[in-house]
Amino acid sequence: MGNLYLEAELDFNDLLTKVRELYQKDKLFQKYIKEDCAFSKRKLNENQLNFFLEEDLMTYLILNKKIKFRNEYVQGREKWVLLAYPGFPLKSLVYLCQKDPFKLTPKNTNEFYGEYNLDNHKFYDFNNLDLETWNYN
Repeated sequence: MGNLYLEAELDFNDLLTKVRELYQKDKLFQKYIKEDCAFSKRKLNENQLNFFLEEDLMTYLILNKKIKFRNEYVQGREKWVLLAYPGFPLKSLVYLCQKDPFKLTPKNTNEFYGEYNLDNHKFYDFNNLDLETWNYN
């Protein structure tokens, strides 16, 4: 992940501070982080919280094309980004993407604004996921 920090168009540390501030104020964000910890069978401590906030922010930036990936074939001409990961997306990530606290999500520019689960071969569209009824499946 270290290389990704260097490829960020925006100041990652500044945005991470703002995401931490959002977490302190936003009860729903706190709720979803707690649910993610329970689902992941992790204890919510400072290190785990920092991990979730950093991962959520980096993924949010990737999906909004604010991270440059070195690719000799595409060379900055990519039209969309498909995030593929083995497992279910975290509710805190979906919430951050839906809330779009930094107003980075231009409408209809990434047709795959979500996550593809490599385990169950299902795409989770973050624009159409109801976090109150969805339960990681």
